[in-house]
Formats: sequence, structure tokens, C-alpha cells
Amino acid sequence: MRRGVLLATATGFLLSNGAAAVVGAEVTSSSPGAVFSMTNDPSANQITVFARNADGTLDKRETVPTGGMGTGGPEDSANGLILANVNGESSPTNTKGTAKYLLALNGGSNSISVFRNDPGGLELVDTELSNGTRPISITVNRGVAYVLNAGAFMCSGLGEQPNITGYTFDADGQLAPIPGSTRPLSGIPNSGCTQVAFDKTGKVVIVDEQQADVITTYTRNADGTLSQPTPQQSTGNGPFGLNFTQRNQLLTTENFGALPAQGALASYAIDRPLAHSRHSARASATRNPTPAGSSSPTTTSTPSPPASAMTAASPAIGSAPTGASSS
Repeated sequence: MRRGVLLATATGFLLSNGAAAVVGAEVTSSSPGAVFSMTNDPSANQITVFARNADGTLDKRETVPTGGMGTGGPEDSANGLILANVNGESSPTNTKGTAKYLLALNGGSNSISVFRNDPGGLELVDTELSNGTRPISITVNRGVAYVLNAGAFMCSGLGEQPNITGYTFDADGQLAPIPGSTRPLSGIPNSGCTQVAFDKTGKVVIVDEQQADVITTYTRNADGTLSQPTPQQSTGNGPFGLNFTQRNQLLTTENFGALPAQGALASYAIDRPLAHSRHSARASATRNPTPAGSSSPTTTSTPSPPASAMTAASPAIGSAPTGASSS
């Protein structure tokens, strides 16, 4: 495993054949929970709901239209379908409390669907445009949501420019665009963007761009808008898929272009510069040892915009694992 430090100004995967990986509802002693999947159908996107039994088996309960259209193909992205709360921490895989809402992205119609998640089933309560083309990933924290619009498949640059856009998210499940919240990504052509996520504090937003070997960070302002993007080199190649531990450490997988036995896992600490020193913050990125057979580490140093930076720290004890790849 590689370790690093992000100085910041930080899972359902959309799969091929129009299918989206499942997300699970809250589990209690009286209710084993439910599982939701999304079809990504280009004619009429749908959510399929499964009841989860005490022994872990699933029974199909209902299919609910999102009111939008999917793309019908692979997205190679994460968190196009998430469970979320309005209050408190609600990054997709760190949800606390009752997951009252299910948010689904319609990549073919550039919209976001919000469902109320009640014991009796899903109820569509809001649909909003994503303020971009081909939304592929969404994150929610403390009543604010950000959606990643790829512009074209994997931010290839063949369509509109990719962006992230913010919304307020209220107790009734209503999304409202935050004026002036749209931000670009790294600006690197064909960057391969895959996921947007808040860190656990809700003060940092991160986008991974696997083909550019970049993790782009933003800090959240009091009005819900973000700082300008700070692209930061990842410690390895192909950062794909990210999550935060309960200690707010960022974990990313690195696919190294899907080369055999070249996958790895990297970890970063999140560190925000103090307000009084933001305008003098600088960034350095120290490349940590790569898997066996790769070239030796190098060190680079670049200045950052105010309030945003990334440095990589010393590597973990022992060599980086091989054979652990994302798909």
C-alpha cells in the first residue's frame, strides 16, 4: 500500500450492459434491509428493489422508473446510485442514521432522480437537471450534493467539457442548484474521470481522474460553492474508485492500465491549510515506490492555488501489493 497526504483548499459502480451495482439499505434487528440496482436503460432508466432476507438471500420486490434515461452502456464510474441522508455525514459509503433517500443519475437525459426510501417502497420526489452532460457520480454531505458530469464517456473530451455542480438537499428530498457552484476538473484532455466524493467532514470534495493519474481536490465554502480545482498527481497510475475510512483517510485503488499483477491500493491523509496561511500554501507530490518491476521513485514540487495542495508522505512498511486491481 502507498501512503500520502492530501492538503485540500476527499459505492455503486456503473457496469457494462446497462447494469448498475447495488447499494444496500440500513439493516436493523427487525428488518434485514433492502438492495437497490439500476438498469441504466437508454429508453427508460429503472430502479429494481430487492428485499433482503435474514439469511442474506434476495427477493425481487418492485421496479420503479426514474423518470429519465440511462446511457445503455458501460460508464466505468462509481456512485451513480447512492443512499443518502439530509443531515450530518452522508458520503455514499459512510452513511450514518436512516438512509431516507435514494439518488439515481440518468446519464442519457442528464438528470438526477431523488426517491424517498420508505418501508413501503420508493417514491419519486424530485428530478433535477445535472447542469452538464452525462452525469456519472454523485455525493451528499450535510445537506449539500455534488454531481460529476463527464461530458462524454470517461471525460474523453469528445463532447462537452466535464464539470462538477452543487445542489442544496433539503429534508423533503428536494434538490436546488447552488448559484455559481459549477467547477471544471483538472483540464487534462481525456482524463478518465470516475467519481466525485465528499470527505467525512463535508469540507473537501475530491474527483479521481484515472487516465490522467490525477486526484483533483476542492474545499467547500460557507455558501456551498467550492474553491477552484487543484489537480494533484496520484502516487501510482490509474486512480479508480475512492472511499474514506472512519478516520477520514482517503483510500484509492490504482489499476495501472489493467496490466497483469500491477494493481495497488493507496492511502492519503486529508489536511486542510489553516485559514490564515491559505494564500501561501504550496504543494509537493512525492512519488512513492511502485510495484516490483517499475521504475524507481521520483520527487516533484509544484505551487498550488490558494487553499489547495497535495503532498505524498513516506510509504508504508513493506512493498506495495500486486494483483489487487479495480475493474
